Amino acid sequence: DFGYDVLVLRGSYSVGNPLDTGWLIGYVLLGIAAIFPSSDLDSAPIAISESQIDHRLPFVALAGLIAPIMLLIGSIRGHDRDTSALATFAIIEFVLIVFRLWLMLARIGEQATSLEQALVSKERLEQELRFQAFHDSLTGLANRALLEERISVALADATNNRVVALCFCDLDSFKTTNDSLGPPVGDEMLVIVARRLKAIIRPGDTVARLGGDEFAVLLEHLDDPEIASKMAERIVAALRHPIVLNGHEIALSVSVGVSMGDTTTTREALI
Repeated sequence: DFGYDVLVLRGSYSVGNPLDTGWLIGYVLLGIAAIFPSSDLDSAPIAISESQIDHRLPFVALAGLIAPIMLLIGSIRGHDRDTSALATFAIIEFVLIVFRLWLMLARIGEQATSLEQALVSKERLEQELRFQAFHDSLTGLANRALLEERISVALADATNNRVVALCFCDLDSFKTTNDSLGPPVGDEMLVIVARRLKAIIRPGDTVARLGGDEFAVLLEHLDDPEIASKMAERIVAALRHPIVLNGHEIALSVSVGVSMGDTTTTREALI
């Protein structure tokens, strides 16, 4: 384009000039580049940020405006009658190209936003599915699968004369209460029990619902086995206070069994 503008301004351009061959080769190379991307992009995709695009666009504008400006200058100086029309057409064409680039970048931005939202939604869904797979849907406590996994990890880490304790809790007379007052009241009762158990455990310990009215508390890294006995007493004391639901005062009581193990104990044996 630069060479063509120079020839036009000098009045020495004619059809069939060797410069036309350069145009043809340039367009062929542009077509090849569009069909076959660089091998570097295949092996290592390059992410171009919005700031990088913003810095590159002015250079595109500058390069595209060189030819129209030269033709416009030639028109003002009176070198060619058709130069003015040609310069106007070139400016319009360049504006259209820049507008097309802007539309393309806007579309890429929208696609990137949509992709980001899709990835966030997918990650959120995976987290929800993971939570549902390892937690009780009613109380939000760990379920049996998660408890067994944490028992295995705790037993493997029970070093330096430390032990692992498991408190198995079974609510007394829950079936009678559930049958007499209905499942909704029974569910509320289980939620309150779960809340009380979570309030008395140590940081790092696990409360799980095994199903029905059965709960478990996993105690890790115990230096003194008496801690497990004291925790069992705290469980009994926490669940001794009655619950008032739908105008009914429900007496609570619980039976607790405790087992302890170390690195030589299997998960099945502890349970």
